[in-house]
This record gives sequence, structure tokens and C-alpha cells, in this order.
Amino acid sequence: MRRLIASICFFFSLTSPVWAGAQMPTSSPSPSPDPPYWVDPFCSVAADYDYWDVPSNRGIDDGPTSYLLGRLYAHGAGVSAHVILLSDTDAYDASISTQPLSGDHDYLRHSTQFLIALPNAMQIRYAYVDSYQLDGGAVVNCPTEANHFEKGIGQNAPADIKTTPTFAASFRQKLPTLTCGKVYRAATVMRAVSPRGIQTGKMLQAKIAIYINSDGSLAKSYVYKKSGVDYADALALDAANRSSYIAAQFLCTPIVGEYLFTADFEP
Repeated sequence: MRRLIASICFFFSLTSPVWAGAQMPTSSPSPSPDPPYWVDPFCSVAADYDYWDVPSNRGIDDGPTSYLLGRLYAHGAGVSAHVILLSDTDAYDASISTQPLSGDHDYLRHSTQFLIALPNAMQIRYAYVDSYQLDGGAVVNCPTEANHFEKGIGQNAPADIKTTPTFAASFRQKLPTLTCGKVYRAATVMRAVSPRGIQTGKMLQAKIAIYINSDGSLAKSYVYKKSGVDYADALALDAANRSSYIAAQFLCTPIVGEYLFTADFEP
């Protein structure tokens, strides 16, 4: 299903740390169990990409020489996806046929590498999974939760470039003229709640992943990086959940996104 470009999100923007002094709390919150790190309430399929320039002496000399090298990530046996790629001025479509997934069944599984052939040499700035089918099920549309990336994220070369699956990207639409002056604005915390302090003999730091709806409300949270003390993690999670946020914006439109809430506990 085709949709106009409306929203995109950037993965994790960093907060300034919220400090907590060494004082005893009056009650004991119960820490929530950590879900697997890849659980995303907005879209169950993710992708990553790197640029891959295919020289003519590698056997591919008819068509574009600028490619993206990609992988899909999901929890299942096989996945297909419709992805959208954005340059500074234009949006492009690419449909990835069903790719088998491998890896640990208890965690995020990955497809083999594939290539996306770009219509011409260009700098892709953002990309997102627009829709997907997992294990032959129904098509699921995702809110546009994109990754901002630059050249060189470090994927290894495919074992055989000639047999690597290749999918063509096609022009979708021109991007709208900006009225707000900036392509992307990261999500921010509007009111940060400080966690209650604990007695500790050393500095502790916990980081909480926050999923933010396009209206700024909290969609989900979990402990992204533990402090080493469960009780401190629970206090940080509680403070993050009680804080309020301003949603990110892309192309002047509020979007879903993620934010990293950092809590430091002083000794």
C-alpha cells in the first residue's frame, strides 16, 4: 500500500543526565522485566543499510553503480518489506521479496544481505520500513520510523556480489517544501522527573529507552542500559515514565520516535 510521506523518526536522541542524590526512598518500586532490546511497539521489522559501489570489473556493468547493501531484521522465519528511501530532495520506493531469516529464535533474527539499486548516484539520508509481511501473513503497515544514516556503517562485503539478491529503487515523489526551517527535530524532554536517590558507594548510571507517540505521549519504555543495581534501574524507569516529552518532527510533521533517558545517581 502506497502512502504519502508524512512522518519519520530518528533512533535514540540523548538527553542530559538527570541526577539523584543519596537519600533513602519512602517506598520500593518493583523493577519491570526487560523485554528483548529489539521489541518495537511501532514496527516489528527493522532494516539497516550501507552504501555499496559496484565496480564494473565485479561483473555488474549494466545499470546504476550506486547501491545500498541491506538486511532486514524480524522475529520469524521469513519476511518481505516495502521500504522508502529519502535523499535531500526526493523519495524512492523499493520492494524486497521474501527473505529467509536466521539467528537465535529468542532474539531478533536477520536476513541475508541484499542490494538496492539506486536510479543514480545519490546520498540517501533516511530510510524506513513502510510495510511488511512476516511468515506469509497479512501486510502490516508501519508508522514511518526511519533511520538517519551516513555512508559507511561497516557491513562486510557479500560473499558473492553476482548472486546477491538485487532490488530496484524507483522514484516516488518530491519532498515537500519545508515551512518550519529544519528537516528533522529530535524528540526532547519537556519536563524531566528526577529519580529518588539511593545510598550507594559509587556513581551509578541507568539509561531508559523511551518510545514516544507522535502526540508526545509515552508508548513504551524499558531499561536500555543497566546501572548494575536493580533498584536504581527501577527508580530510573519510574522517573522516565513520569517525565513528559515533545515528539520529534520530520518535514515539519510530528512523528513517532525514540528517546534515551539517562539517570545518574551520585554516591
